[in-house]
Amino acid sequence: MSRRSLTIAAVIFISSFILASQLKPAQAPLTIITVTTDKSVYNVGETVLIRGNLTFNNAPVSGALVALQVNDRVLPYIFRTLYTGSTPPSGPWKLEITNVYIGDSMGNPVNSVKRGSNCYIWIYYQNISNETLNVSIAFTIYDVNQVPLFAEIPFTYSVPPGKDYFVSYVWNVPSDAALGNATLYVSAFRAFPEDGGTPHCPEKSKEFTITASTATATQICTNQSIRILSTEGSYDSSFRFPKKGATRLGNYTIYVASYYIFKATSTTKFEVILLGDIYIDGGTGQIAKVDGKDYILLIKAIGSYPGHPNWNPRADLNKDGVVDGKDFVLIIKNIGNTAIY
Repeated sequence: MSRRSLTIAAVIFISSFILASQLKPAQAPLTIITVTTDKSVYNVGETVLIRGNLTFNNAPVSGALVALQVNDRVLPYIFRTLYTGSTPPSGPWKLEITNVYIGDSMGNPVNSVKRGSNCYIWIYYQNISNETLNVSIAFTIYDVNQVPLFAEIPFTYSVPPGKDYFVSYVWNVPSDAALGNATLYVSAFRAFPEDGGTPHCPEKSKEFTITASTATATQICTNQSIRILSTEGSYDSSFRFPKKGATRLGNYTIYVASYYIFKATSTTKFEVILLGDIYIDGGTGQIAKVDGKDYILLIKAIGSYPGHPNWNPRADLNKDGVVDGKDFVLIIKNIGNTAIY
């Protein structure tokens, strides 16, 4: 090969190398959803704030549906369908929830139910597409204080096109349910949100009233939901744990799923504690409570710190390394609270 040919080859090689070094591999478009809570640990009686964002190639996406599922350490606790941004999406949808209400066994709607009684949850939906759809109908009932009373998926199966369907589910109203306006939220997912199932359509809700089981006059509370101003591409939801009742202690898991060009999923965890529970009342599944036994143990530990003969780490309720008046105030505030180990 001549010197001229070698020179030309060298120039071509160097030019190709420089051009290749300037080119960056094309990045696949990404749909990303996030989910967070305002705290990592909650005491019974506290409100949980759930927030997140949906982006496509780092740009916020508004008007998208978000499937939300919250599980305690044993069972599903909440099912909801949220949306990003401040304006509800309008569709069109392949499947639509046409009607939901509380009624009797014959399907007659009722406006109120009594504590301790049985009622029926009626859900009507329609596959308006020309294809068979995988559908998971799910619902959650919140009381007047935004405390989840019950969550369930009545069924999951393939739904043929072009027909109207309904499902009913019998629900026993808790005998200690808060009196006032409760809300039924119904969602239609492609699968469980914990399995990546995204919403078919927006959720549908219906308010009804929970009344006393006797004719005794009782004050009815109004809805106390917490509303958060949503920004472009963001979503939010909130609920409250009761101070007394069947709240399971331990870790809770939040699952979210959404679809915009591509599907995106995310999870996060938080913990629920019974603040002031120093004396262990029993094992798994037993009632945990803050009472006189816990009070006595704290009094015995007052003034102690790590290394002190009276030190009891469970009595250090605010975890500041000493059992003092601050812990005393906390246990007084939480006396009477209960949960489940």
